[in-house]
Amino acid sequence: MEYRELGATGIRVSIVGFGCGAQGGLFVNGDADDHRAVTARALEGGINYFDTAASYGAGLSERNLGRVLRELRADVVVGTKLRIDTTELPDVRKIVRQRLEEGLRRLDRESVDVLTLHNPLANRASAEGALSPSQAIEQAALAMRDCVDAGLVRFVGFTGLGDPGAIRDVATSHAFDSMQCYYNLLNPSAGGAPPLSAGVPDYAGVLDHAEHEDLGVFAIRVFAAGALSGGARPHHLSGAPAQGESPEFDADVRLAAALTGIATVLDCESIHEVALRFALSHPAVSGALVGFSDLSQLEAALRFTARGPFSIEELEMLRARMTSAIG
Repeated sequence: MEYRELGATGIRVSIVGFGCGAQGGLFVNGDADDHRAVTARALEGGINYFDTAASYGAGLSERNLGRVLRELRADVVVGTKLRIDTTELPDVRKIVRQRLEEGLRRLDRESVDVLTLHNPLANRASAEGALSPSQAIEQAALAMRDCVDAGLVRFVGFTGLGDPGAIRDVATSHAFDSMQCYYNLLNPSAGGAPPLSAGVPDYAGVLDHAEHEDLGVFAIRVFAAGALSGGARPHHLSGAPAQGESPEFDADVRLAAALTGIATVLDCESIHEVALRFALSHPAVSGALVGFSDLSQLEAALRFTARGPFSIEELEMLRARMTSAIG
């Protein structure tokens, strides 16, 4: 397993992180034996970063992850996330501290390595659940830094979803240490390339800004909510769209199907492998967060990861074939 620095934090993370949310669903709906077996194999395979959130299963993911890490006596890097409602901003310091402490109790830990702000970002106040850059920087980040000062957190991050301009402003603010960034074959716009279909967010090369600012980056939605892994939503999903998921999922599946031949050209097993290795090929990406439903999905990710990121020549071939496939 390859490890990379998480920006300027000094933390070294495995290039594949274990996502413990609804996209894989294992820590929300799996049973205790599966939690233990898959986590033990992940540790054996070199995965050292585990990402959860208070909102995953209303705290169930944090509780299950905490239990299995304790059972396995695992020394790993753990990140969790929280959301803030705009009505809570006057008391944001108190609320962030309270919610983090509740999460730590569920995780059965004294501290976590990364605390991530889980709100989307927007420059318009009407965006549902969104914070403006100033709210994220001047209120949420300061409240999260209080938790760093208290020894409850080592580093703070944000989720880079929402308006591209707002994301860029926060990414370049020096208020956060890491960012979770939407980046995949169907929408590689965070890396500077245009999205493959119209009507989806254009993240306008935000990864270049992150790299310039030495901001740690976790790529998220690398399989486009399942469209790049065969088109079927993971079996633990409730069916509700996940944060950042395209509302045109069926269109994403059709677009992914048009790209399947690329796998053969690149000597890959499947478009699934191409998608993961593509996400890991951007120099700003510290690691990709992947949700697993079962052991077979984990084994596939470990196998793909062992083959490494694509070379510059392979990326050029990939871009040319993608242009041809969707042309």
